[in-house]
Amino acid sequence: PSVVNIPTALWSIRRAPQPLIDAVGSLRLKSSLDSLLAGTNSCFIVNEGNASRAQGNPDVVLIPASTMKMFTAAAALNALGADARFDTVAKVSGSEVSTSVPNLYLLGGGDPLLGTTTFRETLDKFAATRGAPITSLEKLADQIKSSGVKKVSEGIIVDDSRYDTTRFVTGWKDSYRSDGQIGPIGALTVNRGFAQDAVAPVDDPALFAAETLEKLLEERGVAVSGSAKRGRVPESSTSVGSVSSVPLSEIVEEMIRSSDNLAAEMITRELGLKVKNEGTTAAGVAAISDELKSLGVDVSQLSFSDGSGLGRSNRASCQSLVEVINTGERSGFSALWSGLPIAGETGTLTNQLKDTPLAGHLKAKTGSLAGVTGLTGLIDVRRPLRFSLLINGEFTEAGGVDLRSQAAQIIGAFPDAPGIDVLSPIPAGT
Repeated sequence: PSVVNIPTALWSIRRAPQPLIDAVGSLRLKSSLDSLLAGTNSCFIVNEGNASRAQGNPDVVLIPASTMKMFTAAAALNALGADARFDTVAKVSGSEVSTSVPNLYLLGGGDPLLGTTTFRETLDKFAATRGAPITSLEKLADQIKSSGVKKVSEGIIVDDSRYDTTRFVTGWKDSYRSDGQIGPIGALTVNRGFAQDAVAPVDDPALFAAETLEKLLEERGVAVSGSAKRGRVPESSTSVGSVSSVPLSEIVEEMIRSSDNLAAEMITRELGLKVKNEGTTAAGVAAISDELKSLGVDVSQLSFSDGSGLGRSNRASCQSLVEVINTGERSGFSALWSGLPIAGETGTLTNQLKDTPLAGHLKAKTGSLAGVTGLTGLIDVRRPLRFSLLINGEFTEAGGVDLRSQAAQIIGAFPDAPGIDVLSPIPAGT
């Protein structure tokens, strides 16, 4: 009988199927993450497609920090639609426009990106906000002048009644108001509620918007007398100018990329108005839960106190974060992926993980508070992975960033196992 020579022994490990390599890689991945995160309250999930590669406490609820914005973003896209826009309108009373009017009414529509060219230049100084879109207040001033108005004799009246006037969420640290974390929340806000070249937020964002518009009008030859004040747009009124934001999908991208706290809170109140008929934070977080549930996200163990993640009473799980990340592949939800910061390149990850294999290959939403760090998104180094990571413990914000960076590099190395071609000597004669 003929003899068949088999170069590789029948029981050689070189004949190991790829699933065995993946199983070894999964064990290494979980072991490495467990070792790194020992002594912390943490969870992690790493998936490749529909296959789970590693898990640790996937359903435990932890403080999410700014990864909370992924929930807010998904809920907004679901309830409002990716093409939704926010309008800021200038009006005068009556049905006709004259050259001299007693009052100019400025109606806020909840646009978180309303700003000036000078503020646009300020944003470009910082890596996280470089290139962020704005809705031009100068364009609104141009339209008012073009309408024929030359004089406002009794001042600008602001109407931000779309949302309530609670400027900061109960439970936030007082330092958030003074260290630039977030400006005052309101339906009419310019330059994120911060005066030029100042860290401290303004007291009333709507009145500040009026003061800023007044300066722009005067630069254009429109005289404005009298002080700005609060009020309501009269039923009989005529528009003399209007500016619209970019589509919600682009606002969501900016919110995720730069971790824009004010945008997250304004969107939360818009959700409250849209879903619960109440432009408040409480109504907004209830709406977020409702919308997530309709998307198939398990919210039974989650609890939210705001839309930005600044609050330490927020609770989320790694399982829920991965479910939201998965939503990014649906039609109308692509902003959940396209807005993710890229390691070493954009947003809050511009200056992180630059000199690692993850640079350009990790796209993830960051989260940082004292004793809290998180990361959730996509990694494509050796394999296309979707992951979530939350860590609560005793560490500084900087320490948390270092911890999550180490975890991300461990995840990116999956399967961290030698290929079949190096598992045993190459057969003789090949």
